[in-house]
Amino acid sequence: RGFAFTSDNYTCDVEGGIMTSGRTWLGLLGMMIIAVALGYRSKLSFIYGIALVTIVSWFRNTAVTYFPDDDAGNARFDYFKK
Repeated sequence: RGFAFTSDNYTCDVEGGIMTSGRTWLGLLGMMIIAVALGYRSKLSFIYGIALVTIVSWFRNTAVTYFPDDDAGNARFDYFKK
């Protein structure tokens, strides 16, 4: 197959070729912000893209959170609060 990813969110095999992963779209949005800022020759372009993705990922109970409302997400959040 040639792809390193096996998750259906990335390969879109089950959904019929429709990308449905919110995390993937958030990552692509961050890359687009970096690309546009680089087009304007901003020295902080990587900071803009990474900051946006990081801040949006902190909010709990969203489709793109790094801290989902389960045991793994609670453990990550507790570690983050230290």
